[in-house]
Amino acid sequence: MHLNLYIFALILEAVVAIRGVPPENEQYYLSAKANGFFTCIDNPDVKIPWDRVNDNFCDCPDGSDEPGTAACENGKFYCQNTGFQSNFIPSWMVDDGVCDYDVCCDGSDEPNGHCENKCIEMKRQWDEKVSNHNELIMAGLNIKNRILQKSSEMKQALELSIESLTEELNNNKNKHDFLQKEREKFDESQTFVDSAFISLEEKVDNLKNTINQKSEILNLLLGKVSHLEQILKKMTGEYNHNFNDPAVKLAAQSYLNYAAGEENAIQDPSFQDILKEISFFSKEIDGIKKEMKIQGTKSQGAHDENPFEGYLLVLKSALLDIASSFLGVSTVHDNIKGQSDMSLSEIERGLGILDLRNKEIERELKHKNNENSVYYGPDDILRSMDGCVISHIGSYDYKLCWKGNLEQISSDGNIVKIGHFSEIEFDSSLSKYTIEYSGGQRCWNGPVRRATAEIECGTNENILVVTEPEKCIYNIKVVSPIGCFERNLLDV
Repeated sequence: MHLNLYIFALILEAVVAIRGVPPENEQYYLSAKANGFFTCIDNPDVKIPWDRVNDNFCDCPDGSDEPGTAACENGKFYCQNTGFQSNFIPSWMVDDGVCDYDVCCDGSDEPNGHCENKCIEMKRQWDEKVSNHNELIMAGLNIKNRILQKSSEMKQALELSIESLTEELNNNKNKHDFLQKEREKFDESQTFVDSAFISLEEKVDNLKNTINQKSEILNLLLGKVSHLEQILKKMTGEYNHNFNDPAVKLAAQSYLNYAAGEENAIQDPSFQDILKEISFFSKEIDGIKKEMKIQGTKSQGAHDENPFEGYLLVLKSALLDIASSFLGVSTVHDNIKGQSDMSLSEIERGLGILDLRNKEIERELKHKNNENSVYYGPDDILRSMDGCVISHIGSYDYKLCWKGNLEQISSDGNIVKIGHFSEIEFDSSLSKYTIEYSGGQRCWNGPVRRATAEIECGTNENILVVTEPEKCIYNIKVVSPIGCFERNLLDV
């Protein structure tokens, strides 16, 4: 029992001593050492004696018989790199006199003593590099999270604004419908007033004619009375008192009595008031007719003036007070006032204000809905990216505005538009954003300019590289926190 373990240990030591053998392939070499023959790993139909392994001559098509020499061009040499990361190098790099520390930090790819073991130092450098890298990624992720938070808040605010504006628009439309119905009541009243004015005008004309006729008759009678008074006055003053004619004497005395009473009658205030009322009433009728003509003229004038308001003013001072006796007070009032508690001017002013506001809301909604429909990447990440990045590359300054234009600026200030933001794409397998900028200025004798920007992780925004693989087709590498992902973190 102990003897068998001892023999196995010797075999294992011999295998471990073989250069370039990875741990996963040790079984092939253990069995070969035990039975004296090595079977090519990928070509099991080829077997060679054990002593031809690592003899610097390639026997196996897969090169597995020479893991520690440069004999097989397709072979791979295993560097154990104890304390660090194990690795493989092509067999042709073995024993070439070059210490390939980037893959074999233990120096095992060259003869013993030729290359010192640097794995401990390289492990320390690697750990430091990983730490710095991860710190950068974490710092970028923190900034990215703030960007995502802001984008989310902007999205929510935009949707709330759209909801609020939509609600306001619907409410305004209901108000508009209500005012429009109130306006229709006034239209119905206006139809009545128009016909009422026609009827009133006829009655006013008839009334005016009647007053004029009565005034003429009164004046005629007054003239006859005046003429008769003159005759009687003359007779009274000139008749001969010596003639004792009772009839003449009675007539003279009657005239004197009449004359005394007539003077008092003329001075009587009630009589004077009657004359004033007749004169005033006549002038009022003339004024009503004149105002009716003015309002009729206005109805054919400027569009923004409402003749109905003028009619109402006339009716208020005349129709309800004067014409009610002709048309009926309750009928006139009910048809003019309708059921609205608002004046026509208030209604039309309200309709005008609502029309203006609704147009403004519709414009806002169109803009906000368009903005809301734009795809800004997963979690709307670009929505809050309103800034621009400017970097000097070669002979030009390049200005990239995330959601705007990408421009090339020459030293003399000339600006060439490479493109405008058109879309953002995300490759989930690589965790990488690419942004397309299209519709730029057309190249002379060439295509319309466009560009693809690849986003890499960094705490600061910066344009790293600008290339032009095809005429006027640009590739750009941009550093930004939005390019940072947890999968970019490295294990120590």
